[in-house]
Amino acid sequence: FLALARLKWMLGTPEWAQPAALSMALAATAFVAYLTYVELFVLEEICIWCLALAVLTAASLALTVWGLFSGGEG
Repeated sequence: FLALARLKWMLGTPEWAQPAALSMALAATAFVAYLTYVELFVLEEICIWCLALAVLTAASLALTVWGLFSGGEG
């Protein structure tokens, strides 16, 4: 999350920053999806902290995609 925030607020954001942010958000979402699978189907337990992380990661991906398609403004 900190790396995504840093890329968003860099002064003079280079053109590679948005694709890099999208790549990081996609990688984080894929990893959290794997961890959620393990949580539900292997451990058969639900962890509130893991659920919170999954929600925050999905929100991060959604905001990154929204920023990419809105021209990086906002």
